[in-house]
Amino acid sequence: MNGRQSNNLGVTFESGLKLKVSLAAKRMKFFRAFNYIYACVGSTASPTLLCHLLHTYCLPILLYGLEAVTISNANRQTLYVTWKTALYKIFKLNDEVNLMYVQYCLGILPISYVFDLRRFCFLFKQSTHIISVHNIFYDVFGFFEFNELCSVYSVGKLSHGHIKACVWYAFYVCIA
Repeated sequence: MNGRQSNNLGVTFESGLKLKVSLAAKRMKFFRAFNYIYACVGSTASPTLLCHLLHTYCLPILLYGLEAVTISNANRQTLYVTWKTALYKIFKLNDEVNLMYVQYCLGILPISYVFDLRRFCFLFKQSTHIISVHNIFYDVFGFFEFNELCSVYSVGKLSHGHIKACVWYAFYVCIA
């Protein structure tokens, strides 16, 4: 461990009384990529183009590896504020309700739904993995969270497409 931090597969852990996930480096890299895109393309570019670039290049930087670890509510809030800040800059908004409608109209899930979808798919893959070690880790660490996500998003049929549709429907219900 380097001091009180360790980096493993793109996720930075902080040691202390509890092991915590640090998002500071991910946020810095996300905003570096976003500001570079914004500076190159400019604020006169189409918001649709900027959102596509944000989703394609910046979001993976922010979420890389996080589906494999359990993150706190504070970290979920940090992800939300980071994502919201970028979208506010693109659309020149300061109202959360309008931002939700814009995201829905452009087909962009809010970060909390994206994270849950990625976590859902990760746990689903672990549950069906052919290597028994993955199944053991899933049984010990992921089974209850997977069932909780199934309950929250009312997922009955387990397929990637159906899971995604259930998450989108939950977002639709949230803004309707």
